[in-house]
Amino acid sequence: MSDTTSETSTPATASGRPCVLIVFGGRSSEHAVSCMTAREVLAVIDREHYDVVAVGMGLDDPEETALLL
Repeated sequence: MSDTTSETSTPATASGRPCVLIVFGGRSSEHAVSCMTAREVLAVIDREHYDVVAVGMGLDDPEETALLL
């Protein structure tokens, strides 16, 4: 049996909370908008209900990536 919540098929972490992955940035003309949107989501997401992992992609180099917990 997989480790999932009972209401959805969203994988749960060791804490039992669903995990939300936020990927933002990247090589796009919308890079700044993506970063601002991610910042706003990260500011309001309920971390008592969700485990959050944020991954920021660099503008110039696709291998330039930051993992923010």
